[in-house]
Amino acid sequence: MDFSIPEELILLKRTAKRFVDEECRPYEEEVEKSDVIPAEILDKLTKKSIEIGLWALKSPEEYGGGGVGMLGLVLVSEEFGKTSPVFCRFLTRGGDAY
Repeated sequence: MDFSIPEELILLKRTAKRFVDEECRPYEEEVEKSDVIPAEILDKLTKKSIEIGLWALKSPEEYGGGGVGMLGLVLVSEEFGKTSPVFCRFLTRGGDAY
């Protein structure tokens, strides 16, 4: 049995890591103080996540979602879990509550 992670999910995980490192981490201290992402930052993060394919990961592709399965969600969640819990909640905003 092959337990390797498919290449497209490895790329998705890298994309999530880059997003967390470049887009979320600069705001970590600010959101930790209030436990909320300010609206202007939330808008920026939402637009960027849609642009790079990290929005609505569980939703079917034909409806504009990522269409990834549970393994893809786990890999993305792992990267978001390395930052503030506020950003983990951001991930679920895209209709991907799990």
